[in-house]
Amino acid sequence: MIDLHVHSTASDGQYSPEVLVQMAKDANLRAFSVSDHDTIEWSIRAVQRGKEIGVQLISAVEISASFRWKALHILGYDFDHTNAELITTLRDIGIYRRNRIQTMVGNINQELTMDGMDPIDVDSILRLGIEKSITRVDLAEYLFTHGYTKTLQEAFDRWLNRHNIPNRDFSVKQAIQMIHNAGWVAILAHPGAQSISLQAITSDFEEQVRIIMDFQSDWLDGLEVYRFNQSQEIEEKYLGVASSLNLIATGGSDFHGPRIIGSAPGVGYNNAPDDVTDRILERGAMRKS
Repeated sequence: MIDLHVHSTASDGQYSPEVLVQMAKDANLRAFSVSDHDTIEWSIRAVQRGKEIGVQLISAVEISASFRWKALHILGYDFDHTNAELITTLRDIGIYRRNRIQTMVGNINQELTMDGMDPIDVDSILRLGIEKSITRVDLAEYLFTHGYTKTLQEAFDRWLNRHNIPNRDFSVKQAIQMIHNAGWVAILAHPGAQSISLQAITSDFEEQVRIIMDFQSDWLDGLEVYRFNQSQEIEEKYLGVASSLNLIATGGSDFHGPRIIGSAPGVGYNNAPDDVTDRILERGAMRKS
């Protein structure tokens, strides 16, 4: 059993990399990845912890990209963390994320002030960006813990979804190119999910296949086929596409922690076969040679 898609407190997850790696060990996972949004520092920490306690870790990141004015995520595996382009691009994405949250807070504060409520302390949220990738979950957490809402989901329903600002306009092609330049393997994340996915861009499956083929022409390496809480029908559809196009079919739980509605209940909740890790490492070795 493996799990190649998990988030830590470096982005919008609930647990530290060290705790997640221990979870992987306790679950007897053969291989594991901490794949935070647009940041690699804590994935490197996870790899080091894996070496210490005997868990195979594959370095990973989930890059925010755009296609047809909507968001898509590209997973990068087995990277060279010293690559200059990688470091610069992720730094720029981090700056954009910071500015994005600052603008969202400003817009929400206007509404709070009109309703006679105290404004959000934006500085306390921005300070989080010193050590992590700032996400909307951080803003939801602030609204929840400071009594503006009764649940995290209410924060999204009441304010964050209405005041959302798209992520940086970084194309899928650019994301794949950056991943390859750093010696990575590029995988399209959760294509059949209801949001941030091909399914959210078009429900026409034949059109989805054409898009995947276009991405493959830009050297996409694979699809995230195996996911938590996904029907067998959807899994088989994307597995068929991956097989017919000779793409790697990867899998992961996308575990964030119990505070996130819809998150897997723990690590390891997916059906990906163990040999997926071998294919990723083989492809990465070819790219680095």
